[in-house]
Amino acid sequence: MPGSTRAPVLPYRIILVDDDPQLREIFGEALRECGWPVSAAADAIAGLDAMGQLPSPSLLITDIDLGPGPSGLLLASQIRAHFPDLPIILMSGHWDPELDDHGVAAATLLRKPFRPSVLIDLVGRYLPPIA
Repeated sequence: MPGSTRAPVLPYRIILVDDDPQLREIFGEALRECGWPVSAAADAIAGLDAMGQLPSPSLLITDIDLGPGPSGLLLASQIRAHFPDLPIILMSGHWDPELDDHGVAAATLLRKPFRPSVLIDLVGRYLPPIA
C-alpha cells in the first residue's frame, strides 16, 4: 500500500535467554551483527513472554541455570511442546554428565565459556546469516 509504514517481516526470530546481563549483551550483539534479530530475556518467564510475542520463532538459545525460578530446561521443554521442530541451543557453565541426557529432544548443548564466534557458527547451522 502506498504510504504504508509497516515494518518489514524479518526472516528469522531468535530468542536468547540468559540471566547474566553481560553474556546476554555479548551474545545478542554478536548475533545482531550477523543480521539475526534477537529478543533477549533474563529468565524463563520473560523468555516465554518473548516467544508468545513472535508469530513464528526460528531458534531458542537458553542458559540452563537461570537463577531463581524455572530453569532453561523447563523453558525448552515448554517451548518444544508448542514448537516441536524449533531448533534449541542449551548453554551451561555448570557442567554435569547428566546434562548429556538433558531431556529436550534434538537440542544442542553448548558448554560455557565459549567465544561468541562458536555461537555464531552453531546458529549458522540452523539459520543462514542475513547481513
